[in-house]
This record gives sequence, C-alpha cells and structure tokens, in this order.
Amino acid sequence: MLQKRLKINGSTILHLSFDHYLNFMYFTAFFLSLGYIVFLTSLLSFFLFSNNYNAL
Repeated sequence: MLQKRLKINGSTILHLSFDHYLNFMYFTAFFLSLGYIVFLTSLLSFFLFSNNYNAL
C-alpha cells in the first residue's frame, strides 16, 4: 500500500514537472513570436515612412 502510494506520488510529481516545462515552452514561444511580430511591423512602418518621406 505504501509502495503503491509512493509510486503514484512520484509519477504525479514527474507529470507536474513535465506540465510546468511545457507551459514554460509555450510561454517562451508566445513571447518570441510576439516580439517577432512587433519587430516586423516596426520594420514595415519604417520602410513605409521612409518611402513616403522620399515621395514628398
């Protein structure tokens, strides 16, 4: 009984740490994609602004 409970406890601890690792991966990927999108939009707006400035 005690050995079974320890086995279940160990597997749940492993499962929780794995879930935490997956959440960290998703969090990091989300922030990287967000920064990439902001960088692309700022680059695009900079090019549009420079083109408009040259046209003027």
